[in-house]
Amino acid sequence: MASFSMLKSAETGQVFSTAVSLMVFFLYPPTRKQLAVTAVVFSAGLSLIAFGIYHSSDNIAAQQSRVEARKEFVKARIRKILDD
Repeated sequence: MASFSMLKSAETGQVFSTAVSLMVFFLYPPTRKQLAVTAVVFSAGLSLIAFGIYHSSDNIAAQQSRVEARKEFVKARIRKILDD
């Protein structure tokens, strides 16, 4: 049974410690190119999120009017059924 600190490779059957792999990852500081790529990817992700948030509010009025019309239709239908 693998715990959070131990990972077993399916191909080789070797067990890797997460702590050791993190220590190896932090052994060498990132290069300027790696930092630049990280900054660009992070900025691209933020801009996509901002774009989605900005454009998600474009159709709110239309959606609200459809919901209101559907609600009124259901109310009228229920009133008609209950009145009969």
